[in-house]
Amino acid sequence: MSFLDHPLLENKAIDMPCLVVDLGEIQVMTPAMSIAEVVTGLKPKPLRDAPTWLIGEIIWRERAVPVIDVCQIALEKPTQCTEDEPLIVFN
Repeated sequence: MSFLDHPLLENKAIDMPCLVVDLGEIQVMTPAMSIAEVVTGLKPKPLRDAPTWLIGEIIWRERAVPVIDVCQIALEKPTQCTEDEPLIVFN
């Protein structure tokens, strides 16, 4: 059986709702169902000995959730996180 004869290729493409998130210098597209909530008013608590892309953590719905700097991972330059900046919580 060749690659083109694979049963998964028989299905037609499906539509998937996505959101484009503007991060300033870059835009990221993510499936809408992967976003749990967008929160504001939370400043991440720094973590000791964390890599530079790991900004810290927030308490969201009584859980500690890591906050990563997607711009630093993509562009290799850190950004500043402020309390009024929205944070996206992913599922």
